[in-house]
Amino acid sequence: MPVFTHYQFHNGKTGKVSSVSGSSYFAAALAGSIYVLLKAGRTQFPLALFWHLAFLGAMALLPFVDSYLPENMQLIVLVLGLPAILLVQSFFMIGCVRQSFRARGWGERLEDE
Repeated sequence: MPVFTHYQFHNGKTGKVSSVSGSSYFAAALAGSIYVLLKAGRTQFPLALFWHLAFLGAMALLPFVDSYLPENMQLIVLVLGLPAILLVQSFFMIGCVRQSFRARGWGERLEDE
């Protein structure tokens, strides 16, 4: 099972299809709530904005927290911590996209690779 699950959402009434793939996780990590707004609309945007600001705060605080660690651990925590925060943010944002499509009655299925 892949780490970045690929989804396909389809609207039975209009026939529209929207996909979430690996590049979607990258876009969600970098753009956060803006990605949710553009991909899925306004229904989940407030929740996505809350999580986006929380993750931005965590990224901003990481260097300050890092300064309390031993010197040999500081670089490791920074190099691994920032990508980890972005990775977790991408999963939260894709979750908001999924909730938005489900709330509007779109069907969801896993895409085969």
